[in-house]
Amino acid sequence: MVRSLALTAAAVLLGVLAGCGGGDSATEAGSTQDYCAGLRNAQKEFRALEGGDPTKANLDDALARLQDLADQAPPAVADEWASLDNAISGMDKALKDAGLGFNDLTNPESLRDLDPQKVQELGRKAQQFGGQQFEKASRAIEKHARTECNIELS
Repeated sequence: MVRSLALTAAAVLLGVLAGCGGGDSATEAGSTQDYCAGLRNAQKEFRALEGGDPTKANLDDALARLQDLADQAPPAVADEWASLDNAISGMDKALKDAGLGFNDLTNPESLRDLDPQKVQELGRKAQQFGGQQFEKASRAIEKHARTECNIELS
């Protein structure tokens, strides 16, 4: 179960990172033009994570970029980005409570000796990544990126 949790959570997180991109902390919050430019630039960075072996620095940078984009999203997708950010932040908190980080999800060995209750909590948080609200938010962000930014995220 621990190995399955690690692989599932890591795969979903990388899917979010590669699919949704990240923002540019220097952009003005709520500006669709700046948001689109940041999304376009970050999309290239996250595509590099898709086929490779993500390192702690890569995942930490990607998470920071996602949080920046959630903070800077224009009103049309601000709630959707908040949903994604909440799910990611919830998983991050569950990992920290277990003494882990997102980078540990790429190494199932780091999860071997965890308290079973913490593993269950991690499993619940990982399910939020694939939950209905998360999927709905992801689709809305993809549609906005396509119609407003001329960017295909999926």
